[in-house]
Amino acid sequence: MSHRLEYRLGTREEFADMVASCHDAGVDVWADAVLDHMTGQGEPGTGWAGTPCTHDSAGP
Repeated sequence: MSHRLEYRLGTREEFADMVASCHDAGVDVWADAVLDHMTGQGEPGTGWAGTPCTHDSAGP
């Protein structure tokens, strides 16, 4: 499972540029993430980045 920023959402540099542009315009940027949020169904699946996602691979 991967928690990295993905290319289809933009690069780190593009995100940093967007945040800088917002700050220059007086707009605060807040980011929120839910990591290792599992459904509790016990079924394997595919993570956002296309990597396998199981309860075993999600960590404690």
